[in-house]
Amino acid sequence: QTFDGFLVYKKEFDNWWFDVTGGYSYQKFESQGYTSGEQLNYVPPGTEDPSPEETTIDPDVVLIGYFGRANLSFNNKYLLTLSYRRDGSSRFSEDNRWGNFPSAAFAWNISEEDFLQGSNTLSNLKLRLSWGITGQQDIPAAYAYLPVYSLSQVTSQVIINGVPVNTGIPNFRNEDIKWEETTAYNIGFDYGLFGNKINGSIVAFYKISEDFSVSERFGLTSQFTRAAISISLNIAEGSSDSDKQFNRFLQIALNSVNECV
Repeated sequence: QTFDGFLVYKKEFDNWWFDVTGGYSYQKFESQGYTSGEQLNYVPPGTEDPSPEETTIDPDVVLIGYFGRANLSFNNKYLLTLSYRRDGSSRFSEDNRWGNFPSAAFAWNISEEDFLQGSNTLSNLKLRLSWGITGQQDIPAAYAYLPVYSLSQVTSQVIINGVPVNTGIPNFRNEDIKWEETTAYNIGFDYGLFGNKINGSIVAFYKISEDFSVSERFGLTSQFTRAAISISLNIAEGSSDSDKQFNRFLQIALNSVNECV
């Protein structure tokens, strides 16, 4: 079950333009299972099957989110975006259920400035800066913080007054489990030369994650066609420190569009 609702307000005056968005999100996931029990067991007449058929229903997983975003532009040169989310997940206990995830981004269209107007070489130049926190709650167990017991197999029964009885085995639980948060910083340039016949971008990322696996990637990819040349270079490295993981990423892209007669 899902529900999403939001409102948008836009306004433009003089050289200013802005819009504001606010909304609410609701998601509910249901899960159930079925087991036939141990069919190889011999059940004497008049006795109860120690491992009968079972239908299990897991606790519902519910996600609730409140979000807002504001975009502000001045003269199409300076662009600012602010956003905020507050999300709640039933996968966590009441003390850790809610997470707050703000973000901000700024862009400067440098090529729109007077000192670059009419340039025959630099046709586009844009600076981009951003910062934000994102959350991860999609863990395998939907109720890892709850006390849960599993019935034993028939081979682990105990005899009470001559009657075999299944035992209850406590499952592992973690009452302190909470949102995994990733904080990301980004700086980049978009550029275009000679009427954007040559264009591309240079972007650097820095991320800090909680309980995130370390990965290292080094790659160089390129693509050539008769009418265009596209080259991209991606370099990434990661390191870990106790329960945190750090990632640095550099992306360089170059595209060339050639007119064919």
